[in-house]
Amino acid sequence: MQAFTAHRPKLYYEVSGEGTAILFIPPPAMGHLTFHEQVRGLTSCFQVITYDLRGNGRSETTDEPITLEQMAEDVKAILDDLGVEQSIVCGYSNGALIAQLFALMYPDRCLGVVSISGFSEVSPLLLKKQYDLGVSVTGSEHLDFFAWVLAIAHFQDKKVRKEIQKEIKKSDPHMIEQQYAVGKQGNVTRALHRLTVPLLVLYGDHDYYIHSTKRPFIDHVKDLELVYIDGSTHQIPTHHPAELNGIIRSWTKRKGLLR
Repeated sequence: MQAFTAHRPKLYYEVSGEGTAILFIPPPAMGHLTFHEQVRGLTSCFQVITYDLRGNGRSETTDEPITLEQMAEDVKAILDDLGVEQSIVCGYSNGALIAQLFALMYPDRCLGVVSISGFSEVSPLLLKKQYDLGVSVTGSEHLDFFAWVLAIAHFQDKKVRKEIQKEIKKSDPHMIEQQYAVGKQGNVTRALHRLTVPLLVLYGDHDYYIHSTKRPFIDHVKDLELVYIDGSTHQIPTHHPAELNGIIRSWTKRKGLLR
């Protein structure tokens, strides 16, 4: 099913499968196609929800200044639109910040959090530089190049590359720039002790520059599982989908989250 939320800004989302709801949150610009392989691999036991952040892809843009809280509220808006009372929220990269914040803001709506190549704050220097690069290259004059870089970095299939480039080019460059800037300043570390649901944290074992971001999770989260994907860098959802999907299935089963 393809749809837009009823209230503005109208957010584009897709839903496939039946069972426990699991909503995937992309990083800026990437959109719903980031989780193409999760849709294919998880719909046999989950209701898989993917979407485009506001101002990204097919979702409507807005004049309001972007905040992390606003993006967490957008997750709630999609669940409300679908009539889904509770969901697992799964964030990739910057999307993991939104997933954690959603779980903290709406604990009664969240069954568990999956952080893929994510963090509770942008602390490593190389990670900060990556965010600075995102801000600097998302202007309208660079959007085509940015779309090409993201497509090449994430997908091998040329058809899928073209498709995601096309979707990224629909985005509002100013919104993407804001989302990177807000993400760089985002910090939920001091609130992690309030997390009441299970947290699954996944890193690529070659994604060295963000490995240090595991420390706040270890120090503050009671129900934590930490997994390294062998041979992977940052792009776990697209480069290692079978491993990711299998880990999500087994984790949700162990935590009693499947219905």
